[in-house]
Amino acid sequence: MLVLDRILPTIPASALRQDQAGILARAQAGPLLLTHRGQAAAVLVSPQLWNQLVDHLQRRQHPPPNDKEQVEA
Repeated sequence: MLVLDRILPTIPASALRQDQAGILARAQAGPLLLTHRGQAAAVLVSPQLWNQLVDHLQRRQHPPPNDKEQVEA
């Protein structure tokens, strides 16, 4: 099951210049909120989490047919 927190660890986008490898490593553990001039600017997620999110949304938009519906049809 996919579980996400609404409150994310926050990092200034400028920190990417100084610690890109460290920030990318932290993104493997969970999403990070990047800020620009103190305002939320972007969310950084790992490719694995992105794919999980896309799969989850696609399943919600296009659920598999219900077995009962197939029997009744």
